[in-house]
Amino acid sequence: MRLQKFSNFIGEADAKDYVAPKDSDDEVIKYKPRSKGEEEFVAKHKVTKSDAEPRGQDHIFNGSIKEEVEVEDEKKKLDEGVLDTLRKIVKDKQAQKIKFKNGKQMMIDMQTANMITKSFDKRIKKADTKAKVEKLLDSGPEGLMKVLDIMQNN
Repeated sequence: MRLQKFSNFIGEADAKDYVAPKDSDDEVIKYKPRSKGEEEFVAKHKVTKSDAEPRGQDHIFNGSIKEEVEVEDEKKKLDEGVLDTLRKIVKDKQAQKIKFKNGKQMMIDMQTANMITKSFDKRIKKADTKAKVEKLLDSGPEGLMKVLDIMQNN
């Protein structure tokens, strides 16, 4: 066998004759998920393959979601009361704004939140009294101040 120069190959082949192979949908159709997260994703999404537009690809996922996914954190925030927010302030050791049911807001520091939650847990034994105090806390800043005065006096 005789060695040939690279320039000989260039002279023989012509780029005009090259035909690109057709894309196959086998990759999308025969895809097998490997983990539980991938299985859940495949179960929730319908994939439709499309070629990129000439000016560039405007989208990554061109399909549809089969069902709506409910966000647990958002739902929890809606149901969260003032007492839950006070407990979060104590846990995070960070002052935070509290939103009351009447729409008003108030900034509460960690020491105040800690005093209210500890007093609530240790001093109030009856369930109906706890419900009344929680309702008073949720009512607004005035209710929180009343509870704070009662907790400090005892």
